[in-house]
Amino acid sequence: MRTFIHTLLIVFCMTQVALAQPGLQVLKGSANTNSQAGGYAWIGNPNNLYLSFDNNELQARNGSDGSILYLNYYGGNVSLVDNAFNTDGGVGIGTLSPSTKLHVIGDEADGTTAALRIQTRTNTAQSMYLDGNEIDAIADGLNLNLNTTQKVTIAAGTDGGDVGLGITNPTAKLHVLANESTLTDNVAIFGQKLGGFANIKLIGNGDASVKFVDEGSGSVGESDFQIRLNSSADLEIRSAENANDEFGTSTLISKFETASDVYQFTVFGDALASGGNFVNSDRRLKQNIEQLDGALEQLMQLQPKRYDYDYNNEKFAYLNLPSEPQIGLIAQEVEEVFPELVKTNRLDKGGKDNDTAKSEELQEVDNLKAVNYVALVPVLIGAVQELNEKTAENETLRSEMDELKAEMAELKAMISALRSGQSVTLEGAKNDNINEARLSQNAPNPFEGKTVINYFIPEESTNAQLRITNATGTVIITVAINAVGEGQLEVDATTLQNGNYFYTLVIDGKIIATKQMLLTK
Repeated sequence: MRTFIHTLLIVFCMTQVALAQPGLQVLKGSANTNSQAGGYAWIGNPNNLYLSFDNNELQARNGSDGSILYLNYYGGNVSLVDNAFNTDGGVGIGTLSPSTKLHVIGDEADGTTAALRIQTRTNTAQSMYLDGNEIDAIADGLNLNLNTTQKVTIAAGTDGGDVGLGITNPTAKLHVLANESTLTDNVAIFGQKLGGFANIKLIGNGDASVKFVDEGSGSVGESDFQIRLNSSADLEIRSAENANDEFGTSTLISKFETASDVYQFTVFGDALASGGNFVNSDRRLKQNIEQLDGALEQLMQLQPKRYDYDYNNEKFAYLNLPSEPQIGLIAQEVEEVFPELVKTNRLDKGGKDNDTAKSEELQEVDNLKAVNYVALVPVLIGAVQELNEKTAENETLRSEMDELKAEMAELKAMISALRSGQSVTLEGAKNDNINEARLSQNAPNPFEGKTVINYFIPEESTNAQLRITNATGTVIITVAINAVGEGQLEVDATTLQNGNYFYTLVIDGKIIATKQMLLTK
């Protein structure tokens, strides 16, 4: 009886399988779930949606085709190979031998497919494709910590790799390769809002530096340009013939220093500006304003020099001194006269850090003196103004001397006339006719070759003449004037020697006036 019942059960189960009814069905068929007839056990309707099980496989099927396998479709968490008793398991997608907790093998990311795609539920455009070493954001940009304030770390640590922008084989911690086909900005840092700050911070252990390398048309590292913040907080700009040169062997071009230093900006070499060099000089910025007196006397104490710099001296190599001949002043000499125009440098050899306990060699190249040549301009202006005042004084003296010479010549002419038996009447004598007479200054004066003398002879005059004498009073030319009224005489002195001459108007034996003229050739 028992055997009969077992037989009926077996027949019933086989009948159920043959009829392919829904439910839980256990088979003794294939150990592979890759077909509709495979698997040791089924859950569901084998003609529609069902699960197929074998030794180590779970397959969702739809009749003879594969289907979607849902885990906790209506909620709840799913935990795979993660428990307190076994942490060695892994989940493989596309691989039968996962080597990590989650191991995915699929297509390479190409913008349309990848091994792994992560997509936003409400915005399908926000998708991210991942493969072995690529991350591609689809439609929207790739954001890191967009909605959190947590830090993003890339290639951190001493064993961390390099980061490349525009390059697949970076050779530095951050390697940016420009797009050579366009002129757009390759690296840009903007403030978060209009008027905000854009900051770059370089932090080094003692030094922080930026190096610019021009690879040129030849070998890599053809030339080099470096910006370095040394441990004294001085910002140095350097150049080198080779990009592999260290800061100790490169040439110091310029340096920005702190507010407490003697100079805030130093150029080691020549500087060129297309515009002017302006210095704050507003009256509102100044106090204790005094007139600069004695500028000429002080300026005359300076001794301009011609010289060459000792540019071959290794001790001064860091200054990049010019090799061309120079014209200038000696700072120590200027300091004795204008101490305000001289400063003592606190430059260090090679741009090294300041040290109170300096070596003798460093002391020799330190404390160099410099001259503010621009500040000499007001001194020059003051000196020119003083010269102008002295010139005006000299002109006054010269005019007075000319008047004295003219008076002496007139006296000599009078004495000469008296000696010749002529009567002499001083200018201004009471004679109506004579008082109307007039003798003008020759023009031009001084003159070369020829000059013109204007005069006026009264109608009642019967005898008039012009006499020209030299500086000794000797009469060298006498011209008779026959017409009355306005007249002029052109004097041709091409045969005379350079010097002072005097001309006298004589009417009716009386000297009316005498004037001086200067002949120059």
